[in-house]
Amino acid sequence: AVVPADATWTPSDDGLLYTFVLRAGLAISNGQPVTSKDVIASLKRWSAKDTLGMRLASATKEMAAVDAKTFTIALTKPFGLTLTALAKTSANVPFIMPASVAATPASEQITDYTASGPFMLKADERKPGALTVLVRNPHYVPRNEPPSGLAGGKKVNFDRLELVVMPDNQTAVNALLAGEIDFFENPSLDLLPLLEAERDTITVAPINIQGGQLFLRMNHKQPPFDDQKVRLAVLKTLTQRDYLQVAMPDPRYGKECGAMFMCSGPYALPGKTSATKADLEEARKLLAESSYRGSEVVILRPTTIPMLKDMPLVAQNALEKIGFKVRVVQMDWQTFISRRGNMGPVADGGWNMFMSAMPASDVSEPALLRTIDSSCDKGYFGWPCDEVMEKLRTQYFDAKTDAQRMDRAKAMQDRANEYGTYGILGEYFVPAAWRKDTLKGMLEGQVIVWWNVSKVK
Repeated sequence: AVVPADATWTPSDDGLLYTFVLRAGLAISNGQPVTSKDVIASLKRWSAKDTLGMRLASATKEMAAVDAKTFTIALTKPFGLTLTALAKTSANVPFIMPASVAATPASEQITDYTASGPFMLKADERKPGALTVLVRNPHYVPRNEPPSGLAGGKKVNFDRLELVVMPDNQTAVNALLAGEIDFFENPSLDLLPLLEAERDTITVAPINIQGGQLFLRMNHKQPPFDDQKVRLAVLKTLTQRDYLQVAMPDPRYGKECGAMFMCSGPYALPGKTSATKADLEEARKLLAESSYRGSEVVILRPTTIPMLKDMPLVAQNALEKIGFKVRVVQMDWQTFISRRGNMGPVADGGWNMFMSAMPASDVSEPALLRTIDSSCDKGYFGWPCDEVMEKLRTQYFDAKTDAQRMDRAKAMQDRANEYGTYGILGEYFVPAAWRKDTLKGMLEGQVIVWWNVSKVK
């Protein structure tokens, strides 16, 4: 294939070789040019941990540098999701770092934050749980085109960005109204009227217009949810509106949806979907037929996340109605993040259930949806272990056409409902708030980005 001169990717006719050319002027934050060696090392480190990256790696024969600006990915078989994998926009993202940093084992945390993006982390000013400071990378050269979410030209218009943690929502709202901060990522919905009343100076709107999915996760490794009938009983208790009324009570920001891959996504499938209305009689019947004998179910409740903090109480009420014994354990977000990784029993710091959320970018493409990963201990928290689902996922990854992928996506959705993989609680569209008199250029997209944004002078 003929490769144009700048910033291109070109697949071979048989789909077995991709040739990439890095754009001119691309530089790391230490001033050194980004090279093919850096890219290859970074992709290898990323693919050792990321689910989709692992799939790409298993189909890869070799990644090789042709020269400092050109590299190739040679495949053992066509992999239709090659570009989807490399273009991931959420965890884990294939960020490019110097080869020396990428040499850090994937099992270890990196300590050198030298990288190739438009911002640099000021590690010496970081205060975990309180403050993160980013500064403009003076060596970054944006693409010569308009920005488009996470694509296009990433032009930084200010030298310093401070991300401040304010656990109390009222304090953060007061700071925004007073002009002490410029942007509030996730205001509590009960405080939105205060911000919306100041419409001359405050904008309130979702940044991620695609939204995301609320879900309920059960621990498949520990009783009682190691029993399929117990899991199905839980799914039969779900009425999405009950969860949305506490997570997103304003209908502008929450809606019911039974489609596993988002109602607005390309795989919004009709037919058998997760329940949006409870059937408590069927739930009691399933529970009676199961192995459950009254053991306590522990639900994790992250009280510092407004959207998530009251959904465990809804679950507790629903589960107790059909005969479960339930205890809700409160904690902050960092404790929640730590505890949900514990595979052990509750007595050893484990858990039975939690509710959380994922952005549409992680949900609408079946290859990226971690919650249906059923590869046992290698999968997402909850660790379902389902050979049938894994075969369907492999068939999806191996599909050569959109029609084949659609067919496999429907089969995965049906299997998840049959197996009790997880529960869908509705869709959300989280509003952010920012000052019109100090910020301009906020971009709609899947996540909040700080390129294109300018301070109003």
